[in-house]
Amino acid sequence: MRHDDSTAGTSADGDDQPDGAPRRTFRQLLHWATGDRAAEAVALADASPNEVTLEDATKAVARAHNDEPSGRDADASDIASVDEAIAVHEQR
Repeated sequence: MRHDDSTAGTSADGDDQPDGAPRRTFRQLLHWATGDRAAEAVALADASPNEVTLEDATKAVARAHNDEPSGRDADASDIASVDEAIAVHEQR
């Protein structure tokens, strides 16, 4: 179930992120900071378009943490973005 993360400080679709900034929610960042990758994936899935599944988000999180080969730039953040979750979905 998707819901509005109104306590996150940003909209679920990342509209108040600076132009060009990866779309992430504070809820996702909180779970990243605590190391709860499962909760981080749920937050990423919630912030993503409906076609992005929890499985897609989980894979994007694993790639961001280098748990799974991804071909990501070595300087990339270890926090998955909505765009990365969408890319995982499109690769299926």
